[in-house]
Amino acid sequence: MEDTHTKEYTMSFSSFEKDKMIFENWRRYTASPKVIELSLLQESRNFGRMLTEQELLRESDSDPEALSIEDIEALTPEEIQAAYDQMLAGEAEEVVKQRIEQYDEYENLRNEKKAEIEDLPSGPIIALKHFAQKALGALFGNKVETERDIKNAELEKITQDIRNIFTTALNPLQREMFRAIQIWTGQQWDTIRDADNEELRGLFVNSKFKRAFEFLNDGLEDVFVASRDTFRKAKLLLMKMTQIEFEKPKYVHRGLSITRTKGEKGFPGLDEYVVGSELNFERLASFSISERAARDFAETNRAKDEYSVILHIGELKKGLDVDKFSQYEKTEKEIIVSGRFKIAHLGLSPNSYSASMQPDYVGAKTFDELEAYVQEKGHSYTPQGIRNPEKRKKKQRIIKELDPDRVMIHVYLEHVD
Repeated sequence: MEDTHTKEYTMSFSSFEKDKMIFENWRRYTASPKVIELSLLQESRNFGRMLTEQELLRESDSDPEALSIEDIEALTPEEIQAAYDQMLAGEAEEVVKQRIEQYDEYENLRNEKKAEIEDLPSGPIIALKHFAQKALGALFGNKVETERDIKNAELEKITQDIRNIFTTALNPLQREMFRAIQIWTGQQWDTIRDADNEELRGLFVNSKFKRAFEFLNDGLEDVFVASRDTFRKAKLLLMKMTQIEFEKPKYVHRGLSITRTKGEKGFPGLDEYVVGSELNFERLASFSISERAARDFAETNRAKDEYSVILHIGELKKGLDVDKFSQYEKTEKEIIVSGRFKIAHLGLSPNSYSASMQPDYVGAKTFDELEAYVQEKGHSYTPQGIRNPEKRKKKQRIIKELDPDRVMIHVYLEHVD
């Protein structure tokens, strides 16, 4: 729905603009000449906002019914699929509309109450006065509540009512699923992948303050304190959920940018993308059913010496469609994938900036074959920004080089059983 968003705090979940795909930066290494694998390592981690000491005391910052890792490990694929199917069924348009209206009503009340609290007199003298009133009351066995105490209690009641929308709509397992998807699409994929790494433990154990996440999706607000187990559970659930079979195979795409040869950071270049080589997504990867979204990401996030590349899986039978619960609902159309895939063939097309309708060339076994084809046959190219068909036709020309600014590389994948 249109109101999907994430509340932002001091430490932002996202480093990309909202209209960009949340596909993770391509971090890879070659385990052998025939395998191209995703690396678990990333350069930075963001863990949400810090909680204050007072907030840590609030029960609404955690889920008392949260499942343990052992609970999730014991779940069968059938139980997971049934729970997720039920979640999707609960996203019917009328149900979501009513839920959003209910949330908006409570959210308005919460904002009004916060404003009332902010308008109350404050300062050292007021604090001393309240302390004296409470001390005197305790001396005579009476509980004294200040106006601020009363309004804070009212605010907590409203917050709990908002929390109840979430806990009523989703059972404990579904809440864990929601949390896992929100964390993944909130660009915490590196931490999920790395959840079993002992080095990650120190990021939580040695942290002076706990960290909280707050997500909002179609009237479902989830506020929780993150721990290492939060990410371990998310990884375990997503690995299981990506084994859910689709009713019909999906055609999915992933945009990225790659140099021709191995780059300065040691990542494989396009010369290693050879028919028969494997790409390993067993640690999870994001694709999209929207080729346009993948194309836009590939073209807008590449460096000058990189080619825009789209990976295509033509018959994806298993995976997790997270669009309904993604932080970028309706824009990313994201599918989470796990498994091993091999390169079936390579192709090329003019990039979308050229506005060319030239069909893709498909069938090459190596990048060198693509280059040889272009040097012999060329490919059509039209300068950017020409929309008039007649003018575009006049400006169209044949390019006989693999210029990264004027061509897009396509890599077609098949599942390895």
